[in-house]
Amino acid sequence: MKTSYGKYHYDDGSIYIGQFDSRGIRHGLGKLDFGDSKRSLYEGEFKNGFPDGLGNLKTPYFVLQGQFKEGKLDGLGRSVRCDGLRYEGEFRNGEMKGLGILTFPDGTHGTPTCEGLFDGLRVVSRKNARDVVMEAVQVANAASMIRAM
Repeated sequence: MKTSYGKYHYDDGSIYIGQFDSRGIRHGLGKLDFGDSKRSLYEGEFKNGFPDGLGNLKTPYFVLQGQFKEGKLDGLGRSVRCDGLRYEGEFRNGEMKGLGILTFPDGTHGTPTCEGLFDGLRVVSRKNARDVVMEAVQVANAASMIRAM
């Protein structure tokens, strides 16, 4: 698919700088500044107009780093809230779902350890998630290094 590079200002105040496909849809590597007063920003891969692939979403309330699908974290990644609460592991459709670990702002993992199979913020089964977490950290670190244009 042929891509071009450009900048587009949307009516809602958001600005996209990056690659577009032949139809003028965000597709490829790009940066989307949401144009809000809070300076929310996504940098990473786009597909058919949505964040899709490796990316980094920063808002004043949280940072999401990892694999995106159709605009939501889906796959491996990391979520860090503004209060320092961190989850690293598997995501499905934007939610913490699958193996992972929760780290509290003081660096602990809770008692008992909040590691295992997650469904949202709830651990539904405690089990070793070390391998998945290590892979999620690698993916999140790679996403955090993306600097689109």
